[in-house]
Amino acid sequence: MKKEDLSSWINDEEIYDFNIDNAFDLLSSLGSGKIVNGTLELDVNVFRDYSTRAESILRELAPCIKEHRQLGRDTFESMWNSGQFDDVVKLFLTYIVEEKVSSFGDRWMAEKQIEHIKMWESKNSMEMKLSENYGACLSLFVQNHLVYDSDWTSYGNPREYKLCASLKTYLLMKEFPYAEELIDIKQKYHFQPPF
Repeated sequence: MKKEDLSSWINDEEIYDFNIDNAFDLLSSLGSGKIVNGTLELDVNVFRDYSTRAESILRELAPCIKEHRQLGRDTFESMWNSGQFDDVVKLFLTYIVEEKVSSFGDRWMAEKQIEHIKMWESKNSMEMKLSENYGACLSLFVQNHLVYDSDWTSYGNPREYKLCASLKTYLLMKEFPYAEELIDIKQKYHFQPPF
């Protein structure tokens, strides 16, 4: 099993607080198991043992997975309903919905994202409110597990994030329940020329 495949599955399933490196280290220490270029190679006897007990192992792991699963859509709903999104975050959501954006640059890649936001603001004759506050919006999404890191610098720092699968589907569906409120917030920041 490749570490990147497991990481991808964890991101898709929105599972948090799980250390893949520890799991790989533990499993590779059994028998003659080893990790080669990020791929776990189980000892053949361990593999046979786990294969024959797969159903019971999965039953035992299910509660653990459920405990660590946190859907972005549920977090979003909770935050929206408790009034945790200010106007700028709602503008960020409007941008995501209208432009169908699901990945967000950080660090040096943030500049490209901000330029895209400025084009959206200009196209819609809006104040430059979101482009000036993009970093704070992205930080809020990162802190609340509404996005996950999907690309890294050579030092292992995130440089790009993607929307969690459940939140992406929810925000981009045709019948998004807060669409009217997003239209209203966009109108609120519509730029009025002085003439």
